[in-house]
Amino acid sequence: MTLLGAAPDAVADSLRPVVASPMRLYQTATRLGDLVRLSQRGIQVHRLVQTLVLSQLAASSRDELRRQAGGLVAASHPGEPASASTWPAWSTLLPHLLALELGETDDRQLRDAACDAMLYLLYSGNTDAGFRLARHLFDQWRQKLGPDDPHTLTAASELAHAYHNQGRDREALDLTEDTLTRRQRTLGPDDPATLRSASDYSIVIASLGRLAEGIDRAKDVLARRIKVLGGEHRDTLITRGQIASWKGETGDHQTAITAYEELLTDRLRILGPDHPDTLTTRANLASWKGEAGDHHTAITAFEELLTDQLRILGPNHPDTLKGRGNLAHALLVRGALLAARAQATAKLEAERRLFGLGDRRTQETQKLLNEIKRRMGGRSGPSNGRRKKR
Repeated sequence: MTLLGAAPDAVADSLRPVVASPMRLYQTATRLGDLVRLSQRGIQVHRLVQTLVLSQLAASSRDELRRQAGGLVAASHPGEPASASTWPAWSTLLPHLLALELGETDDRQLRDAACDAMLYLLYSGNTDAGFRLARHLFDQWRQKLGPDDPHTLTAASELAHAYHNQGRDREALDLTEDTLTRRQRTLGPDDPATLRSASDYSIVIASLGRLAEGIDRAKDVLARRIKVLGGEHRDTLITRGQIASWKGETGDHQTAITAYEELLTDRLRILGPDHPDTLTTRANLASWKGEAGDHHTAITAFEELLTDQLRILGPNHPDTLKGRGNLAHALLVRGALLAARAQATAKLEAERRLFGLGDRRTQETQKLLNEIKRRMGGRSGPSNGRRKKR
């Protein structure tokens, strides 16, 4: 019902007074009688009734109604897809968005919303659904709009993003390189979309072992983003985090820690404590403190972070599951084996349910749990990592 009233100007003249008034909209909906199920949440129509109504409409009428529906959906854009606060609204809107034949639409606003929907799925942890939507739209838009169209290139960028999240970096590399080349040619080297592809390329090549090249490219992206977007733009902060992490991977733990402490201060001020990027910064800071040998601080930070991840992201989000794994590993290193086993077991149970036994994430967690059990030597009671003297 909220969607129907989102943009009165998008619907036919005869409907505008109805959708502009919540009371008139509800009264009109009640006149549909037994054909629908009406509640405060909205109108439910049986699939057979939908099919019957659509079959009696001329093609031109269907196209016009779809155009009006597209206007209502585009006007209901929930906001920044990277912010967890918008995810419930995105979850509500997504079925309506997917019903609008996005691959065929000529509505640029609707295509913009579809691009943000891909990001919502990927940021909220629905990688497989995000991959399917990005793959579908990339194929459709490349054929309809051409390979250099901005929406086609956005779909290509998010498809590469999904490949990377799935651990398929070889496939991500080819697509990211092609997208970067096309954006440099059509948009120029300093366009924000080009810089997004340049950043993606540095991430993929670093993941494939070309760490020094990844750092050099990321430094170039950072300088350009500061010039074009400013030092406090979210994309600029992302690049700072990437460079900090890769510095840590070269063995320079203290530089990574200092960089993440500064980044956390900025993200708390700019994005707030509940933004997923802020949570990621806390996770990375805790990880590098653990790598530097400060295991007690790392464990405390991981425990506090997991509490917030469960509250903000939910128990099944990839970052929450990774948080459990990080905490389990830190506890293992510290010798708190019983607590480590509890976290690894919870992570394994979730991954078995979500991904199956054959998934690489599930298998990695099983290896971690096996190592914890091996260290415990079959003991089931509390452990601080030392045997009692006899």
